[in-house]
Amino acid sequence: MPPKLGSEPKNCHYVTQSLTVPWEAEQRVLRYFDFDTEKFEAKPSKHLFADERINSPSVEAWLSKLVETPLGIQRRRVADGDMQALESWRYYRAAMLMVWLQGTRVSALRDLDSRDHLERLAKQPIEQTDQLVWLFRQEYELARVTTIRNEAGIAPLFFPGGGIFPVLFRDGGCLSGWATAFALPVALHCALLVLPLDADGRRDLDEVPSRLANFSVGTSKTRKVVIAPAAFKRNTEDQLREQLLRTRARNDALFENARAAKQCVIDMCSFTGLVPIFDGADRMHFSR
Repeated sequence: MPPKLGSEPKNCHYVTQSLTVPWEAEQRVLRYFDFDTEKFEAKPSKHLFADERINSPSVEAWLSKLVETPLGIQRRRVADGDMQALESWRYYRAAMLMVWLQGTRVSALRDLDSRDHLERLAKQPIEQTDQLVWLFRQEYELARVTTIRNEAGIAPLFFPGGGIFPVLFRDGGCLSGWATAFALPVALHCALLVLPLDADGRRDLDEVPSRLANFSVGTSKTRKVVIAPAAFKRNTEDQLREQLLRTRARNDALFENARAAKQCVIDMCSFTGLVPIFDGADRMHFSR
């Protein structure tokens, strides 16, 4: 329940609690790996990814009404494969804002500018918020992607402490050959993707399902990841620790290679005098 306006929200979640429900063990406990200490810890979902007095009562109420509650209503339908659940503008808007505001919500832990940004958003007319989401829609779309299944069952996703994680995919619509989507885990087996619109049918998502679980570990910016309870039944903590550290290092390398490829194109264009165009999804091209 959102706090009553005028009351002080003492336990503000910067990752919406309803999203981590599929990762909960008994008594709503979440087990997670802390990359800073390289140890496994456990904490009730009520207190993980939360802190005191991050947001004002008005921001908490706004997030609940416009983002958290609508997406929470439809999360299970999306997880079950029904993307029509987001066709209504109320639910589509909630999904887009959940992803796009996540970075700001995490930054608001320590950054007063991010808190001010959320305050301004909460105070603006709903028409301005709708316009913002409409602008997102001109460059990005929503999609659902599932992880792979093997003889042991699904390869479950991790839930990153930032709430979302980047996904790298091949895209011939960018001169570097790569583009980035942002994934929001909605169940152990699937995530909601906000990804750049297809550029002339050149987007290739074939490899994403097999890499999704690895991508969900995040990069070095991710300090904690929640782990599905079943993972502890199939692996020892030492095995999981090695897997997580190795996977995060691999993710760092993949994104660094993608950045290097983009910089190589920029350097080449500078040398030849060509001027690449950047679209709203940060893809480079000359013309379309």
